[in-house]
Amino acid sequence: MNYQQKCFENCIKQIIEKTGWGDLSTWTHSHFEKLRENIFEKTSINISSRTLKRLFGKEKGDKSYHPQIETKNAFAIYLGYKDWFDYVNSLAIEPRKFRFKPLLGVSGVLVILAIGVYFVFRFFPFNSKKNYVFSFNVEKNSGTIPFVARFNYDISEIDRDSIFIQFGVMKTLFPLSREKKAIYYTYKTCGVFNVILFVQKQPVDTVIVYAYSAGIESLITNTGKYFPARGVCSNGILTIPMSEVLAIGNELNRKEYWTKYSVCKNFNISADSFSIQIRFKGNTLLDELPCPDMKLRWAGENNDHGRVHFVQHGCSQLLDLEFSEKKFKGIDAPFLAFEVNIRDWNTVCYSVKDKKFSIRVNDSVVFENAYQKSIGKLYYFSVSVRDQSMIDYINVVSTAGDTVFYDDFL
Repeated sequence: MNYQQKCFENCIKQIIEKTGWGDLSTWTHSHFEKLRENIFEKTSINISSRTLKRLFGKEKGDKSYHPQIETKNAFAIYLGYKDWFDYVNSLAIEPRKFRFKPLLGVSGVLVILAIGVYFVFRFFPFNSKKNYVFSFNVEKNSGTIPFVARFNYDISEIDRDSIFIQFGVMKTLFPLSREKKAIYYTYKTCGVFNVILFVQKQPVDTVIVYAYSAGIESLITNTGKYFPARGVCSNGILTIPMSEVLAIGNELNRKEYWTKYSVCKNFNISADSFSIQIRFKGNTLLDELPCPDMKLRWAGENNDHGRVHFVQHGCSQLLDLEFSEKKFKGIDAPFLAFEVNIRDWNTVCYSVKDKKFSIRVNDSVVFENAYQKSIGKLYYFSVSVRDQSMIDYINVVSTAGDTVFYDDFL
């Protein structure tokens, strides 16, 4: 087994420990689906559950198979590292050492060290933003989807070949040309996006783009793909018809998709002092889906965000809650209050004032806490339900009692 294989085996062990799901031998298909979702949510890199099973040794495969660097990067980022190389450099695993007899005297060793130091500083100088002279900005940082954003740049003074831009929708890096001074990107889904300039895989600058929605945007999402869908209002209920799901065809995995409803605009209120209340129902059609869930997410002007997560009874281990810098996971504590019958109607309310928040479910307070880092002005919220879903109403209110968004779909 070579050094890279040892590093990868160690990485697999750390991921197993991070999940907190116990011994790998007890994992089922649903565990790998959830791991795929967790990795994608943190990295925007999709690895199919089948590939995960093969890499974790739960499915037969070619023993000589070596995962692609993108897969390794996803695993490393999921563990909290910048990329695979950052992960490998952090390990205490030592490559095989060879014994040898010294062939040089002290003077010879000093000469080699001096040459080595010269080459390190000549060809591998340390990266730092202050060492680079460049310009980077977005010409118009907001628009209603679909809209094209123009990013202006001048990287002619940067003596590096690996210069990329990431548009925020996915983690994909796009190379920048020295000869050109602008690059364009079409935003098709609404949201607040961090657009990042990379030099030698290191982020050196960022700008924010606001992709506004025209009312409520309805989507079907599936392992990193976004499919615009026709939301239908009938008898005061918003839903995405099954015909929209079937129309996507083979591109959509019927066992791994979400129906999502989003709004992006400047609400002109603080995300640290407001309330949002929704009434929803999961209309799961798949009996083999044991843990249907719902996520309510909101974001501020700099894309700092919060997330409330509800799961089916018995599935609290999969919970993932986030409130600015505060994070809570079901693998660390039994958040049983966030278990509901997703297939029934539920009313959820998140209220926050001066960063102190409470969460109510069906008129009962289930959680209270506080965070420190401000989220800023409210610019975005979304409701996502696994499989089919129905929304009765959405109500967003300022702490002064002013309604800034309301829709009962009548």
